[in-house]
Amino acid sequence: MKYPHEVLQFAPSRLLTAMAAGAAMASPMAYAQQAPANAPVAQQDAQAESADKVLPTINVKGQAEVEAKTYQPGVTTIGKVPTLPRDVPQTLNIMNESLLLDRGVDSMKQALAGVAGITFNAAEGGTPGGDNINIRGFTARGDFYMDGMRDASTYSRDIFNDERIEVLKGPASMLFGRGSTGAVINQVSKSPMLIDTGRVAVTAGQYSYGRATVDVNKVTGEDAAFRLNAMVQDSDSAREGVTSKRYGFAPSFRWGIGTRDEFQVSYYHLNYDNTPDLGFGWFQGRPVDAAADKFYGFANYDYQKDSADVATANWTHRFDKDTTLTTALRVGQYTRDLFATQATLPSGTTSINDNTTVNRATQPANNPAGENTNVYLQSTYVTRADFWGMGHQLVGGIDFGNEDVQNYTYTMRATRPSTTFGNPDTMAQIGPRGDKVKSNKYKDTSIGVFGQDTLELTKQWKLLLGLRYDYFNADYISPPPNTPNAIGTQYGRTDRLWSYRSGLIYQPSDTQSYYVSIGNSYNTSGDLYQFDARGANTPPEESRNYEIGGKWELFGGDLSLSAAIFRTEKFNERNTDPDTTSTNYLLSGKRHTNGLELSASGNITPDWQVYLSYTLQSARIDASNAPASVGQRPGNTPIYAGNLWTTYRLTPKWRIGGGVERMSQRTPPDVVGAGVSTWGGNTNVAPAYTRYDALIEYDEQDYALKLNILNLTNKVYWDALYRGHAVPGQARTVLLTGEYKW
Repeated sequence: MKYPHEVLQFAPSRLLTAMAAGAAMASPMAYAQQAPANAPVAQQDAQAESADKVLPTINVKGQAEVEAKTYQPGVTTIGKVPTLPRDVPQTLNIMNESLLLDRGVDSMKQALAGVAGITFNAAEGGTPGGDNINIRGFTARGDFYMDGMRDASTYSRDIFNDERIEVLKGPASMLFGRGSTGAVINQVSKSPMLIDTGRVAVTAGQYSYGRATVDVNKVTGEDAAFRLNAMVQDSDSAREGVTSKRYGFAPSFRWGIGTRDEFQVSYYHLNYDNTPDLGFGWFQGRPVDAAADKFYGFANYDYQKDSADVATANWTHRFDKDTTLTTALRVGQYTRDLFATQATLPSGTTSINDNTTVNRATQPANNPAGENTNVYLQSTYVTRADFWGMGHQLVGGIDFGNEDVQNYTYTMRATRPSTTFGNPDTMAQIGPRGDKVKSNKYKDTSIGVFGQDTLELTKQWKLLLGLRYDYFNADYISPPPNTPNAIGTQYGRTDRLWSYRSGLIYQPSDTQSYYVSIGNSYNTSGDLYQFDARGANTPPEESRNYEIGGKWELFGGDLSLSAAIFRTEKFNERNTDPDTTSTNYLLSGKRHTNGLELSASGNITPDWQVYLSYTLQSARIDASNAPASVGQRPGNTPIYAGNLWTTYRLTPKWRIGGGVERMSQRTPPDVVGAGVSTWGGNTNVAPAYTRYDALIEYDEQDYALKLNILNLTNKVYWDALYRGHAVPGQARTVLLTGEYKW
């Protein structure tokens, strides 16, 4: 017997039709049963729909292909169970593959620029490379997930294997464990389907940009399919000397699709070999616009080499149409090796001309290389039941994690010669790096147990209650200075923590949902793979989120709208004790962000698609051992930020589109070291900016041509910030993509 997707019976009919017709692109956790290529969609939907709601038959090869291109988010799995966004009592931004392809983005960093409230930090000091972001004023570098399982924070991500990206705003430790103060980012991987289909795309553009992607799905049996996604990219930059070379592949095999026992095995590999760009230092409190088109690093010496190898096995057992047990095992191996140049002006510089001296230093200063070996095992039980006169959707589970991190340093680092502002020498000769030797080592073990009940109090009212217990044990070995192979000092800590999630939802109709929610999160001293002597004796920080919002489905479910007001606060932030003899940090700091979030995604008309994300934030440091910081706005937290993208189909074959991104001025992020955040009297400011993008597409049934123009007006803006430097955003770039599909 085959079981339909249990959530579909609650979906609006127009949304359900579009989802099923769009090749039923479900994640491994979604448990969806896809139709064969020539099967009527209603054959599946009749099982999932109630007796009074039956969908019409749709030709999958006809109109369904057009409907599948909607930006409508569909079902999310970020809450551990397939759920409609209207049943999630928190702000949720979802960018599906159609939206990502239309915007012309190719990396996680570019994709997340479309989510308001996210800002980017540049690497500096001991900060390793990778996707380093803030959300709502709180760091989220360690809050990336892949199909609901924690992903290492140390590498830069490509989106070639992502079906969609989900951003759940606000604390979420009840669902994911430690971290997640501002939000969590979940990548939903592409999964095999019961339909033969494929897509090959090649993109060429300015600055020697070249990229090719392949997505092929093949049915191998009555209930089995294989899928392969692959990517290769080689590109330069408007800043001569900056390059990006990467490739990746992700095969997956799924069998027993929709049956009582369903399995999937998958493998993901990504490799980067870049010349990294850390931009330029601040001057008189502002970025230097005249440096935006120049590279001050060393094209023959600097590099960023990241890799990720992730193997995953999933098993879903369906007891009946309402009850499932899903177990997933993942083993990941991640490597990083980063040598970059931080270019700054000498202290005391009062003016800039072509002959002005520019100093160049090695970044990161500590631990430039590392290896992570992560093992995760999680099992989730989902069922529906009726008792106490109410319906219940029950979710319970247990997860286990083991993370083993070995950092490396180099025995010798040659001094980098200075250069001049107008004529940077990117090919200067530099001495050897020396040998790579082991330095700091970190290892943790975590076990979490959680349960959640969504009570259907009445037809219109739902109450969500969730509770989680976590055991977290970590050890960190730090070798003495200049003796990296020595055994070193060992620090360790064990934490036992409770977290909760609650929400009250009022749904007067299938198209309206209003909610209030409260949830918390915690950040342990070892969140970012390190301790120090004081951190080992300091309990976790805690945060909580209050939110009131509404979600609406318009035009028969084709357009989703949401609005929310929130308060996210960290009420016991780590501060350094002025008493130098203290053995721990003080949990005396407080900060908060109050805000408004607006979003829209989907179709206004069958030909007009829109995606909107906007936030307005009031953030303050409320308490600190540094009196000057109290009342100040935290770093990298703009007052407002918004992103609008829209497309319109002029004819059945021609489509145009455009986007605008706007962000207010902001200061660099606060200093974070050993888990301690300090404001430090920052006076540097990156100015507000507005960026425009454009799209023209010609689409035949079997092939398409697409022209993207990124940063249409060639606006100089500063994308990633740190206290020592700022990195410019993308210069105007024209990209032409040819696509063949079947």
